Amino acid sequence: MAITASAPSTIIFERTKLVLTHPATCWPTIASESRSPREVFTLISLPLILLGTICAYTGAQLFGPVGAALSTSALVKQTAMSFVLACGAPFLSAFVLTRLAPFFQSSVTFERAFSWSAHSSIPSLVAGLFSLFPLLGAILSPLLGLLSLYAAYAGLPTMATVPQNQRVALFVTFIVTMIIAGLLLGALLVATRL
Repeated sequence: MAITASAPSTIIFERTKLVLTHPATCWPTIASESRSPREVFTLISLPLILLGTICAYTGAQLFGPVGAALSTSALVKQTAMSFVLACGAPFLSAFVLTRLAPFFQSSVTFERAFSWSAHSSIPSLVAGLFSLFPLLGAILSPLLGLLSLYAAYAGLPTMATVPQNQRVALFVTFIVTMIIAGLLLGALLVATRL
């Protein structure tokens, strides 16, 4: 089930299908590949982030944003910020996982942590495609977000060396750390009015 060298559109389609349909059992296939973070980002994460950003902007322009009315300039600013944050998320996640792992008798390289982060976020990034229709996106995003969490939890022991008795603690600590990082980043953005 390894994805060989082929067209980027084929790689992203096959990998997206694999993670969406087999979120728990896709990890040996992912672990068997040796792609750099740059390759994983450009082949898998970036196209989904770009498509999701375009869908969100277009959906907000066509149907209005869910929740509040935004001016065109505010919508462009929000879309650009969402794109930048989504691009940085797999890098931050990989960094956090590599720093937390030793505290839980675990080890993981940045490359494998990045691959884990990028691949487990595929369902959430696919949710961005549904934001072309904001109401549908609002309904499906939480469900696909939960699928991302499940894929991340299922992939953790394959992509990192984690003792079974430390798996839950590492995963929960990772999630809490990422939530705190998101809140701090959000507060920083609000404080600087970006």
